[in-house]
Amino acid sequence: MNLTTVRLMLRMLRRDWRAGELSVLGVALVLAVAALCPMGVIALCGIPFNLVTILVPVILVSLSVCDVIHVINAFHSERRGMPADDAARAAIARLWTPCLWTSIVTM
Repeated sequence: MNLTTVRLMLRMLRRDWRAGELSVLGVALVLAVAALCPMGVIALCGIPFNLVTILVPVILVSLSVCDVIHVINAFHSERRGMPADDAARAAIARLWTPCLWTSIVTM
């Protein structure tokens, strides 16, 4: 790691999490889960790695990032008029069906 990266990380730790870092953390968490879980399940089931099994995490990451971006955008739209907890519930209540159907259709 270079010094610029360390400075950026320290600045993020000192700042208020509402300034956007929490959104980035949410996307990073979804990326990690979407990439690691399928590969772990594939390995535990003894399924051999081939071109199709290697592409599964890539497809899941693409779907997950798109869904998370939509939910975060809806959260920020809802946040203008209500508290954070209510805004999160409203955003997810409004978007769970479209996100589910786009994921099902894509898979």
